[in-house]
Amino acid sequence: MNEKYKNLASNTVVFAVGNAFSKAIQFVLLPVYTAYMTEAAYGMGELLSGLTQLVYPVITLCLYEALFRFVLDRDGNPKVIFSTVMLLVCALIPFALIVGLLLEVLVNAESAFLCALLSVTSALRLCFMNFARGLGAVKRFALSGILNTMALLGGALVFICSLGMGASGYLLNYVVADIFTVVFLFATCKIWKYISVRSFSKPLLRDMLQYSLPLLPNALFWWFTSVFNRYIVLFFCGASVAGLYAAAGKLPSLVNFLSTIFQQAWQISATQEYESDDNEGTFYSKTFAAFSFVMFLGTSLLLACVYPLSLLLLRDGFFDAWTLGPGLVLAAATTCFTAFFTTFFNAAKETVPIFKSTVLGAIVNVVTCLGLVFLLGAWGAVVASIIAQVVILVYRVHSSRRLVPLDVDAPALVAGVAIIFLQTFAQSVWAANGVPFAAILFCVLLLVYLRRYRSAISSLAAGVRQFVFRKR
Repeated sequence: MNEKYKNLASNTVVFAVGNAFSKAIQFVLLPVYTAYMTEAAYGMGELLSGLTQLVYPVITLCLYEALFRFVLDRDGNPKVIFSTVMLLVCALIPFALIVGLLLEVLVNAESAFLCALLSVTSALRLCFMNFARGLGAVKRFALSGILNTMALLGGALVFICSLGMGASGYLLNYVVADIFTVVFLFATCKIWKYISVRSFSKPLLRDMLQYSLPLLPNALFWWFTSVFNRYIVLFFCGASVAGLYAAAGKLPSLVNFLSTIFQQAWQISATQEYESDDNEGTFYSKTFAAFSFVMFLGTSLLLACVYPLSLLLLRDGFFDAWTLGPGLVLAAATTCFTAFFTTFFNAAKETVPIFKSTVLGAIVNVVTCLGLVFLLGAWGAVVASIIAQVVILVYRVHSSRRLVPLDVDAPALVAGVAIIFLQTFAQSVWAANGVPFAAILFCVLLLVYLRRYRSAISSLAAGVRQFVFRKR
């Protein structure tokens, strides 16, 4: 097996182990939240945490994205890069805390300081995690994710189950978990060795800002694409329905899990391949074929299992949210494919197309959400999210064609898209009556893919057997 495929596979396995453990804990967290919090309290906690996603890109100027990308450069100096970013970020952090404190004291904005504090800890966590991943410390990066979710579980038991702090406890839980993650990475990656005031570089900062600043409005408009819908549901439908919508939004986490474990390794390999001398697109095409195979089957399986998973994860009044799950799974799967193509722009250090596509998607989402929620309630927000994500995906696929040559298996893609849409439609319209139909469609897709990719699967299985026996 080629070295670059080995590196991609090795990193993917490491991220898979770390993310699998984290996802298992998150599956425990959802029943805890829905059992010990009311629909309104859970919805408010999600809405407040969503506000922080508007703040931390601003106080970091999205330099956490540049941090990872520039450390991967062949001639990059990690100490200079990290020092330059952190000195600027640490200079901006006090402003966020002061604004949050003033809002809470003077305007009586509830939990404003806690939201500002969570924005700061989230910013630091992202900076440290991206730096660790850029350095190649993938095992410590994966372990930090496990530690973060373990801290979330412990904090939930204390702040929500024992103390009954509701939405405030929900936010405080994330603050504490972020701090644990930052301390862990600081100690294990010996971050102090990479911090020096003398290493600050204005020319480097200018180059990094040129990369990251287009991502700042992108991050803000992404909020309007992904989080804004919750607030529209709150305004038109009330806090309880917003809580149901937020709970249903946790069901697609398995799709995100499949994408995340691959994406974290893919960003490294795609950048290294883009800078290599033999970049002819074959590596990208084969990787996309494998990614599509796993994503379509994983999404289809999850769609077939949304109902039984909801029985397990959603407690009491939250169970009614399950009918929103299939549509949100479809939106999440579209986002995962978008992330795959976004990596090409990051590798080429061309972030403007990312910004343009997100702006377009945000506009589509806001307009359609405002119109459809008024008519369809929470389901309108689901439909608006699907439409917006499809628009972004089409834009980025089209724009990425000039960066890398990519051959796709069109019949397999059409089969996967058609079956996933049919599964979503069946359960969304027929509710529980559509569950058996969704399960049958998964079996059909599985048989089609096994037949079409029989040779590739056999080769992969042979390679795995050879690897296992050689290790023994």
